[in-house]
Amino acid sequence: MVGSLRRAARTAAKFPRALNDARCAVALNELCSTDPRKLDRAARRGRVHAFYNKWRELEVARCRLGRESYASAVAILTRFGYPDKAREMWDEMRGKDVHPTAGGYTSMLVAAAREGDVDGALRLWKEMKADGHRPSVRAYNSMMHLFIVTGDTTGRVEQLADAMERDGVPKNEHTFSHLLRAARSYDRFRAVVEGMCQAGLEPTTVNINAALKGAPTPELCDRMLQFAMGLGVPTDIGTYNALISRYRACGAQRRAVALIPRIPHAFDSYTYNLLIFCCVDLTAAPNDESYKLAESLAAHAWAAEAFTHRTALGAVSLYAKHNQVARAMQVRSSVDLGGSATAGRITELITEACARIGEPPPPQLLRRGPREAA
Repeated sequence: MVGSLRRAARTAAKFPRALNDARCAVALNELCSTDPRKLDRAARRGRVHAFYNKWRELEVARCRLGRESYASAVAILTRFGYPDKAREMWDEMRGKDVHPTAGGYTSMLVAAAREGDVDGALRLWKEMKADGHRPSVRAYNSMMHLFIVTGDTTGRVEQLADAMERDGVPKNEHTFSHLLRAARSYDRFRAVVEGMCQAGLEPTTVNINAALKGAPTPELCDRMLQFAMGLGVPTDIGTYNALISRYRACGAQRRAVALIPRIPHAFDSYTYNLLIFCCVDLTAAPNDESYKLAESLAAHAWAAEAFTHRTALGAVSLYAKHNQVARAMQVRSSVDLGGSATAGRITELITEACARIGEPPPPQLLRRGPREAA
């Protein structure tokens, strides 16, 4: 008890005059001003812990924590990857009958989008408009992103774009990326690109990659890329990763494999992984062309230090498909999988291969390492 009073006294000394709501918000924002994308998980967790300490200090000092402070709190927690904590802070604010700011609503929309909570986002959207706040471009972009990642693109993204025009909210590059991602026809794709140019924005590699990720057919992917390259938009390895991913999703694995000699960029781990799984889909017998190509890709990934857990899963999938348990076990033992989900999937694949050939699983397959046991 005495210790708590002493801490409260020290905290009060830091704030001889209770800060008003706006100054509390500034203090919180200054504490967490670093871009969380530049921090690792432990550093982000440390910043959030420091935020809660500062919040408690402000409460002890009887500072006026109002709508601006809560808006900053929700934004910080969302930005640092804690949408559930942002929701708790939002509920606390509403429980105190504090009316949210437009920025607070926008931050909660971002949190809902990251959690894939369509119903919650729509409810917040209606509340925001009922409170007399005009949605910002970030709010519109968050809603578009939510509808895209949840697969609900049946006209909703375009409806939001129309609403932006009615509200006089200018579109930015992120808006056009979402519109391109939602484009389901070549004509719509060209119309969005032309709209970008009319808005004074040049199509970028990021925009074109977004369009490729949403294209429903390989043919549309090819036409989009050809049109973009005709405009002088540069490509990167992400462009070809998007192509390969869409080809595989559409069942055009051979088309994906045929891209290999035409890719003008160094492969990253994602490229190797995508192509290996395409080969696994295609291979019909040990040592056929697709089988050999998958092995070659895995070897190149290893040499390029791009061999990841996902690469190991692809290689094991190849060998397990042909019931080559010994080779699958060699791959498994070459990578420290720890207790990852990939380790569990690899164990399942090898166990299934053993069952098909009527052999018991190797003893070392069921033996857990120290990290798995932990």
